[in-house]
Amino acid sequence: MTSIENEVKRTKDLVREILAQDERARNDDKWLILKVIGKITRIYIPYQDLEKIPSFETITRVRRKIQNEEGMYLPTKKVKGLREDKEEIIRENIRKW
Repeated sequence: MTSIENEVKRTKDLVREILAQDERARNDDKWLILKVIGKITRIYIPYQDLEKIPSFETITRVRRKIQNEEGMYLPTKKVKGLREDKEEIIRENIRKW
């Protein structure tokens, strides 16, 4: 199992645990993200501050749009290759679920 596959499995297990224990996390992605961060780090973000932060998905979508559609601020070839490899591994693992 690759490190990416391990990351996906750990994340799935952690999210499953949180969803089982926390009804609010089932309904609120930002709350779920806050709980995941809290389980794996010592970082504390008050929920009201998290509300001010765009979702992680929005941030990465905007980055992809800037890079892919506008052709600006492109990643290095090494990082681009790693992202492509990671995306393929994640897609394969998601199909298995």
